[in-house]
Amino acid sequence: MKKSTNHILITSLIVVMLISIAQVANSLGEKTETISSQFETKSSEKKAIASTIFESFAHINAISEGFSKIGEIDVDYGNAYKIYRSGTILFVAGKSGGVTFLDVSNPSNPRVLANYWSGGEIYDVIYYQGYCYLASPQTGLEVIDITDWDNIKSLNKTYDGGQAYDMDFVGLNTLYVADGTDGLEIYNFRDSKTTFTKVTADTFGVSKVLSVKVDPLENIAFLMCGTDGIVALDITRPLQPNFLALLKDGSVDAQQADLSAHLLYVADGTNGLRVYNYTDRTNITLSGTFSIGPGEYANFFRWDINKKGFLSTGPNGYLYLLNITNVSSITERWKRSFTPGFPNDVAINQKIIYFANDYDLKILNLNNITNPQEYSHVIFAGEPSSVHVSGNMGVLAEGLTGIDVINLSDITSPQLLRKFEKTGVNFYDVLINDSNIYCATSEGLEVVSITDPQNPVNLSSLSLGEAYAIDLKGSVGYLVSSSGRLRTIDLSDPANPTQLDSLVIGDTCYDLSIESNYAYVSFKSTGDQGFAVVDISDPSNLQLDNTYTVAGGADGLYANGTLLAVAALEAGLRLYDITDPTSVTFLNNALTSYNVSKVYVAGDEIYAAAQDDGLYSINASNVLSLTLAG
Repeated sequence: MKKSTNHILITSLIVVMLISIAQVANSLGEKTETISSQFETKSSEKKAIASTIFESFAHINAISEGFSKIGEIDVDYGNAYKIYRSGTILFVAGKSGGVTFLDVSNPSNPRVLANYWSGGEIYDVIYYQGYCYLASPQTGLEVIDITDWDNIKSLNKTYDGGQAYDMDFVGLNTLYVADGTDGLEIYNFRDSKTTFTKVTADTFGVSKVLSVKVDPLENIAFLMCGTDGIVALDITRPLQPNFLALLKDGSVDAQQADLSAHLLYVADGTNGLRVYNYTDRTNITLSGTFSIGPGEYANFFRWDINKKGFLSTGPNGYLYLLNITNVSSITERWKRSFTPGFPNDVAINQKIIYFANDYDLKILNLNNITNPQEYSHVIFAGEPSSVHVSGNMGVLAEGLTGIDVINLSDITSPQLLRKFEKTGVNFYDVLINDSNIYCATSEGLEVVSITDPQNPVNLSSLSLGEAYAIDLKGSVGYLVSSSGRLRTIDLSDPANPTQLDSLVIGDTCYDLSIESNYAYVSFKSTGDQGFAVVDISDPSNLQLDNTYTVAGGADGLYANGTLLAVAALEAGLRLYDITDPTSVTFLNNALTSYNVSKVYVAGDEIYAAAQDDGLYSINASNVLSLTLAG
């Protein structure tokens, strides 16, 4: 299905960066099928898997054998999860998107300086004494050099099989790491700030450690350990901490915490906020609580010097501003839900609030404390779904993050020129024609002018409901929708598109491909799934010619001359003869043990995306003889 599998398309099929189809065909390894038939070469570049293929995430290596990567570009920052601020620079841990560095000297116009990712999900980032430290549950710890934003370098890594979730420095040379089931790990940087020297690791009797918070002035540290509670440690000797107490008041689910003036504020899952007083380290007491609503889950808390507290309560919750003047009676000032996305971490700079909203990083103005205003935001969570290449220009549809305009003049070093986005609009499919980009979106059709590629502007919009795919023929656009319709749009004036006709094909349509005077549309209906053949000789009077059932369903498809290739999901790849579009006949199938979601045809080569298995190239010089070589 187009909407749900397009992310898989990018992550499993577009594993080769900016390599022409001909180049790929000559460099395939063992996982190649040979198929037979002769058909015309389609001359026009289409979409999804263009005659130039590129990897959008830059985080995926080719799964199918024999491919090589020429270059890469990172246009996705993951999910805004945790924030570290140093002056006017924000360091945002983006989980699968690595770490992103932003200049927020102008809060109304934040600027992305760089993004770095070397594997794993980045849960925490710290900038300390000129070095940047990263924590990942999958790949451990890494220290990087960020003196040159254009050339960030990894200086060292260490991984011992644990789950590095969180970090905090003690003094100049000691790093505490919340390492999941390995407990608290302690590293000494006395000899070198880039050498990870592990001194010790201790679980202190708990099953996992999720986060750590250190108060070096009071020589105390706290480990947040989920349902095991909170461990308090005496860190008078930082390399040899001693157990003080286990804080476990009834049901507990300690996640993240913050400190202020002998008070520990703990985001405690479904319990909301708990505040502990550690004035007397031998008698740490629960001093206050704040309850949250059903379905909410407190995961972050940040304290502010002006007796304000920010509590984040997860995917079904809010960002709360709390009055914590009296911790025994905490009150709510306001709560906000910022959709799309949900609140994670918060960083504070006087009356400017930076908060990681999963989907994006938001910058809020708190000059009016009762009515926060958004300065700006930077979208993080992309879901690449389609790419189209025209000359030296590439356009990538990134779901809710809009579209990326990319300069491909040097395929070894593609450059992101500009992003175009509309809040709340999901971009599924894109095509470039002349100086315009035509987009199938969650609202219908979007036309974006790239006369100046550095400044893409909205030329027009047409509200048609959710559209999954788009194709063009002449001055007519063809859209298929989640409502099961094929629509034709007059684009002779791109600034004023108008609908010509609409034809119901099924309950949902996923993809389309045009060949001559026919459109081939993948669809699903109650009791039937497959593809339809539609006569488009008169775009204002569409005629359904026939439908063909495909066992297992149909997602992507591509018509080329007399051949139709259909990505039949778990039924693999199916090939049809469309010499006579009014009487389509089945030819053969391939990759029947794979889940094929997208397909592209170029000359005698067919390229298929097999979910979880990568990109396959199939020689289609004889469609009647199939051999699997490997």
